[in-house]
Amino acid sequence: MASPLLACGLPLDCFFLSGNWKPETPFLKNAPYAADKPKGGGNIPLIVWDQSYSVNVKRCDEQHQKLLSLLNGLHQAMRVGQGRAVIAPLVQELDAYTDTHFKAEEALMEQASYPALAAHRGQHQTFIAQVQKFKQSLATQAGAPTIEVASFLMDWLSKHIKQTDRQYASHLNAKGIH
Repeated sequence: MASPLLACGLPLDCFFLSGNWKPETPFLKNAPYAADKPKGGGNIPLIVWDQSYSVNVKRCDEQHQKLLSLLNGLHQAMRVGQGRAVIAPLVQELDAYTDTHFKAEEALMEQASYPALAAHRGQHQTFIAQVQKFKQSLATQAGAPTIEVASFLMDWLSKHIKQTDRQYASHLNAKGIH
C-alpha cells in the first residue's frame, strides 16, 4: 500500500525520512511546501480532516478530530523547533484521550452488539500500551520521542481510524447510532 499523503501532498515517508531524523534538522526548511508557509509563521496542518476519516458517528468523529488536532499541534511545534517542549503535555493528553475515547467508542459498539468488539478492543489496548511506553520514555530519557509519537499517530490515523474504525460505521448506523 502506498504511503498516506500529507496535507501538503507529500507522502508520509518523505516527511519522516528515517528514524534518525531530528526536529532540529533543516529538512522542513527545504521541504517543497516551505515556500507556501503563510507569512508570520502560520500553521500548515500535517493532516486535514476529510470524509475519509469519518465513521458517521458524530461523537466518534469529534473525538477523532481531537486526535488529528493533537498530531497537527505536534507537527506545528516540530516545524518551529519546539517539538520537545510540547511532547510531554501531548503524551499526557493522549493518555487522557485514550481513556475517554476508547471507553465511549467501545460502549457504542457494545450497545450495538458489534461482532468485532473484542478484536477492536485489543487494538485499543495496543494503543494504550504504546502511550504508556511513550510516558515511560519521557520519564527515563533525556530526549523526547517526538518523531516516534508523530509517526505512531500518523499510522493510527491511517490504519486504525480509516480502516478498522470505518468497519463499525455501517453496523452502528444500522442500529440507529449516528
